[in-house]
Amino acid sequence: MEILTQENEKLIKEQQKKIGENIRDYLPLIEEEDKQTIQKLIEIHKSREEAKKSKQWKEVNQFDKQLSTVRQELEDKIGEDFMEIITMVLTNFEELYQREWDLQKQLEEKEAKAQTKQLVEESLKKSNQALIDLIKQEKQIAENNYLLGRLGKVDELVCLQGSKQQAQIIHNPLKPN
Repeated sequence: MEILTQENEKLIKEQQKKIGENIRDYLPLIEEEDKQTIQKLIEIHKSREEAKKSKQWKEVNQFDKQLSTVRQELEDKIGEDFMEIITMVLTNFEELYQREWDLQKQLEEKEAKAQTKQLVEESLKKSNQALIDLIKQEKQIAENNYLLGRLGKVDELVCLQGSKQQAQIIHNPLKPN
């Protein structure tokens, strides 16, 4: 899991670098207003991808309409050639989002496993304590039973002794003085 997480982090950095290089090459050729429109397009695109991931189809359709409008606006201003580059950048962003989501899922799974491990350890600790307590109780019960058995023998001896004394009194009555 750790190796997979590190690999995803590496791929995310590579994807970000690739996107940065694509944008950096063409950014000086684009006017400030168009840069803001491209930023808006990227934000709408990301929102669409998040809605798609969450299966919020109504929102996906709304974002598709917004994307279409902004794309057309940009294409009218910067031309089809630049739009191909922007489409390539958006595709790279999609790959980046997916890697980030995969990484997030891996981190959540790792955290969930750690929490599960902690719960299992706590449960084992409680079970062990309960077992120790049960063993102590069984030991106490055994000791009590032993003592009850001894008391029973003492009672028998006392009864036996009392019976002997009664028999002796009956056989040897006290003589008046």
